[in-house]
Amino acid sequence: MAYRKIYFRIHTKGYSSGWSSDADRAAFKEESRRLFKSLGWTLTLGHNGCCDTVTKDQQDLYLHPSSFSGVLDEDNIQSLQEQPSKAQTFRCYHTDRYEEYRDLSDEGYRAELEAKRDEITGYILEKCRTKRSNLYVVAPVAEYAAEKFEVRRLCDKDRRNQIRFPFCSHWCLCLVCL
Repeated sequence: MAYRKIYFRIHTKGYSSGWSSDADRAAFKEESRRLFKSLGWTLTLGHNGCCDTVTKDQQDLYLHPSSFSGVLDEDNIQSLQEQPSKAQTFRCYHTDRYEEYRDLSDEGYRAELEAKRDEITGYILEKCRTKRSNLYVVAPVAEYAAEKFEVRRLCDKDRRNQIRFPFCSHWCLCLVCL
């Protein structure tokens, strides 16, 4: 299964950078909650000014009145895009698709990085190279390499990845010691 970061851009009745009335806000919340619950999604109520979220398997959506955003199985995007057309308080006018997310364990991620070791080495050496053959830049190249070779994973949606940076940092140190 392929997963993707999605934004369903919506127009919501009574919302433009803030609610025009409490009644409009209540109607939106009630209808969006009912819609997703009827589709089998699990609702988590927002609190302290945060919006509701819904989850289903490894998918999630944040239900903001200007967009429903989150990571979805690509096979479900079309059907979900059509659901708000039945709504009274909001309508979807556009869908933005962003980066891909993969269902990849820590071990699988390390294996992918190991398989790209030559490519990572080339990238690190290129970023460190100067015009003089015996001098290299010692900037935070590991951070750049970690960012370039990042794989977005379902188990790490908040991107607090503890795999890629240590891997690239260790490899930078290994290259310095060669």
